[in-house]
Amino acid sequence: MKNRLIEIPIPETIKIGGLDYRVRFDAESQKELKYDSRWGCVVHSKQEISFDIDASPQRLSEAFIHEMLHLAERNSEEDLDEKIIGRLGRGLHQIMEQLGIRFVRC
Repeated sequence: MKNRLIEIPIPETIKIGGLDYRVRFDAESQKELKYDSRWGCVVHSKQEISFDIDASPQRLSEAFIHEMLHLAERNSEEDLDEKIIGRLGRGLHQIMEQLGIRFVRC
């Protein structure tokens, strides 16, 4: 049986820990991401999540999972470093892709 891909749209806003975070795909955030060679970034003080508009669908899905882990970690009692978040994000992304689930831009 061929595995069909389920595409889950990344919402314009997402509530994490009782706070609404705005999701951005725009030129201004794109410059900031390119400067630091990143696919995504959370700015807690602005309650914003930015993503690279040039990222491949797979990279965008991985970046979304990665940034959601940062937000979940912020609302827990654990402080995980970037390496751990990166490993967990890549692992979850691989699992989701194998299950045919991908997060995509609306």
